[in-house]
Amino acid sequence: MRNWYGIGTLALLGYVGGSAYQPTLVIGSSMWPTLRPNSVIWVDKLHYHAHRPQRGEVVVFKHEGKTYVKRVYRVGGEAVNYLAAQGEWVKLLRENRVAEAKRLYDGAKNFAQFRQLVVPAGTVFVLGDNMTNSEDSRNFGPIPVKDIVGRARLDVDPTIAMRIEFAPTHHARQQTRNLEQTRPTG
Repeated sequence: MRNWYGIGTLALLGYVGGSAYQPTLVIGSSMWPTLRPNSVIWVDKLHYHAHRPQRGEVVVFKHEGKTYVKRVYRVGGEAVNYLAAQGEWVKLLRENRVAEAKRLYDGAKNFAQFRQLVVPAGTVFVLGDNMTNSEDSRNFGPIPVKDIVGRARLDVDPTIAMRIEFAPTHHARQQTRNLEQTRPTG
């Protein structure tokens, strides 16, 4: 009889553990160097039943039938500030430089324009750590929290985006004007 309890307990633990954690294969290099292509990560599928997504967490989510692994850049209610040229993303802006960016780029007839997106409640704005080679919220918008499969069991790093965020200066505005002057017309 005791053996049956032990076997039942092991089976229950295996079931619960298998339901809570799921191995996931990383395909592509959008999260490099944090995640290498063809590496396996463990996804905690129950984490967001008790917690809200936070900046810096790595999440696995479904979008249009595909599974993605990305880092949460901003959560619902927070602003994503960026420069855009002809409707396309150019650079993300550091939070502590938004006022300066507004002054330099907002309403100016520059090649780049200041833009701000407030992430809707119930969604997150996600980016790949390899932001120059990533399909993410810059392409398909904020992700509904309900579409998140779980949290990858990795270190949380809310500062990783600072590697690519832009800190504008007066000199940067002059560089933008120079780009505009060399841009082909017609």
